[in-house]
Amino acid sequence: MSISSSSTPYTESLEGSSLDGVESPSLVASNDDGEEEEEESSDEETSLAESLSTQDAIDFSDGNLLGPDRLADLAVQIKEFAVTTLTLSNNGFVDLEEKQQYNDDSHCNRGILAFAKALETHTTITSLDMSQNNLGVRGQSGLVALAKSVTSGVLQSLDVSNNTILGLKGMRYDAIKALAHACTTPSGSNLKDLRCTQNSIHATAVAFLGMALVDTPLEHLDLSENALGIDSMGRRSSAGINSMVMSFSSDKCNLVTLNLSENFLGNEECILLASVLESMRSLKEVDLSFNDVHALGARHLADALKFNDTLMHLNLGGNHVQDQGCGDIAESLKHNETMVSIILAANDLTTSSCFYWIDCLQSNRVLKELNIDENENMEDVDKRDAMEWVRGNVDLLAMREDPDNYDLAVKSKILRDNLFIKLPREEKEIITRLVSNVSIKNDHDMYERVSTICPPDRASMLRMTNNLLSLMTMTKEDKAVRLVQKAYRRLQERKRKEAALREKEAMRRRMAKTKSKKSFGASLREKGMEGEKVKSGKLVRAGNVKSVKGHHTNASSKNVVVR
Repeated sequence: MSISSSSTPYTESLEGSSLDGVESPSLVASNDDGEEEEEESSDEETSLAESLSTQDAIDFSDGNLLGPDRLADLAVQIKEFAVTTLTLSNNGFVDLEEKQQYNDDSHCNRGILAFAKALETHTTITSLDMSQNNLGVRGQSGLVALAKSVTSGVLQSLDVSNNTILGLKGMRYDAIKALAHACTTPSGSNLKDLRCTQNSIHATAVAFLGMALVDTPLEHLDLSENALGIDSMGRRSSAGINSMVMSFSSDKCNLVTLNLSENFLGNEECILLASVLESMRSLKEVDLSFNDVHALGARHLADALKFNDTLMHLNLGGNHVQDQGCGDIAESLKHNETMVSIILAANDLTTSSCFYWIDCLQSNRVLKELNIDENENMEDVDKRDAMEWVRGNVDLLAMREDPDNYDLAVKSKILRDNLFIKLPREEKEIITRLVSNVSIKNDHDMYERVSTICPPDRASMLRMTNNLLSLMTMTKEDKAVRLVQKAYRRLQERKRKEAALREKEAMRRRMAKTKSKKSFGASLREKGMEGEKVKSGKLVRAGNVKSVKGHHTNASSKNVVVR
């Protein structure tokens, strides 16, 4: 459980003092006669109580409130504290030595019973850490009372990790049933954060909790390091996950984060979870690390991610996804617009997976974290290449969030280095200028050059430059489109005029060439035939052609004289 910034460990302040005069082993000393005497005065005890009453967050963890009797004394004074966050972890509130001596459930749990009673009427404590306190090693009454206090008080966050919720033999279900009831909205609970890690909760037990999630205010559920994939007899079972999945499909399930790491889950459980991912509109983070998920489970998750638009973080580290499963996930994220972090470390991946991600990141513009470490068969060079693409996303997203913090040169470099449209470098730079500074109104040449790249219709252009234009607001985007369209029309008109001029010039040249040929031919004929007398008595003047000895005479000639 997180402690607020005002939280202060009270190791030093508690040394030599006790709550309301109750002695602690660390607060007394022995003299030669074996008699104990107090080290601190009652004035100092009063000063300590006053200082605690003004704190927002108090940390009594790691033996600072050791034993059930100290917890019972805290329960008496808790009403004087305006604390909102209380950390009581690792204090042994159920004494293991007493457990051997007494067979009395209420006696061994006297501390937690008294504290739970006080918690029911407390109006400020919203976060409580009771982890690692031997709860449940002797009877279930303490945990049941603590769960009941959740429905009566204002508690929003509860950590009961590393206890013994199911008893020493793992067959006691009173506590898990009480916690399940405390997680339901009809019970009047305000609980939003429940952490039950390292409690040996198996599939049979978690089914009770799963059924309660149909209508719950819970937003954060941490069940890591349990045995949700194994039943009470030690056999593989998906019954627990199945009961949870049935609740997840409810419209009243408000889970935001779900941690199921280290729970002996396999492909079957992964497929069940994937089947409801699309309908879980509130879920943003899922942790399935260190389970037994293979490529089959990863493929079903990948199919679900194609239609899920809320999940932001997915942890599959420490499984057996391999290249095939990694490729399926990378393919599904090509057009995903919400996933920002994915962990695939220690998954038997090879260099092929790097190429899958490089291909994915040419289209994906939101992924900011990709962890593919601890895969021995992956080349470092290829892994670095994939990481470079991820860092490009980070730069672009940072610039998008605070564009005023970057000058034009930096913007242009970031965009140029991370432009994934398949265009030559020169054309990429043109579009980069367009997106980096669309306020340039007089640079007509730039827009004309852009218009030769971008098609004229709005839909095609936005599709082509989607990654870059998304960095701008809609107003600037529309402005850029209008400028390009205008430049395109102007360019087309200029091309039409230029084509007409070229055609006119070509025609002029053809006519000039024809005239030149005629003049040259006439000159030759004039020199060779002038004054020639033909036997037929016909005279051909200069510039005319006469038929002589089988030669053809120009029929259109007007200068032929016949005697």
